[in-house]
Amino acid sequence: MDSSHTNNLLTDDPAALISTIAIEYDLSTQLLRAIQQERQAILASDLDAVGRLGANKRELAVQLESTGHNRDRLLRESGFEIGAHGMSSLLETHPLPALADAWRGLSELVSQCKEENRLVGMVISKQLLIANQAIQVIKTGASTSERLYAASGEVAQNTLSSTLAKI
Repeated sequence: MDSSHTNNLLTDDPAALISTIAIEYDLSTQLLRAIQQERQAILASDLDAVGRLGANKRELAVQLESTGHNRDRLLRESGFEIGAHGMSSLLETHPLPALADAWRGLSELVSQCKEENRLVGMVISKQLLIANQAIQVIKTGASTSERLYAASGEVAQNTLSSTLAKI
């Protein structure tokens, strides 16, 4: 680590890194809202909204990537590794409360985005399962996805008949 570069960033312009993290925080807040809205649109089967929100998420991801590269550049110029490990090292070496608070807030927000995105994935998976079951009923006249327990206690497939496929 080159301490002359580190001193420049930390004593002359720590605001540049704090500002970059603040921009990432703002973009991540917008992304979280978009992901939450996407989940609601999926649940409401609003495909137009899902499309718009998907495009918005992609745009925000591009902006986040660019801002993240800027943060990484500032870290690298200061002699630290890029990414979360570099930020942790910087904060261990030079504890700056404003920078630590900004980084902690961004980290928590990113965790929220990941969790919300996981929930969207679960909703999509559940809807796909339901659609596949409906297709199976239409194609075969039966659904074999209902699970029942046999007298032995083991899971047994139950075939439900349907007159729909017989039409």
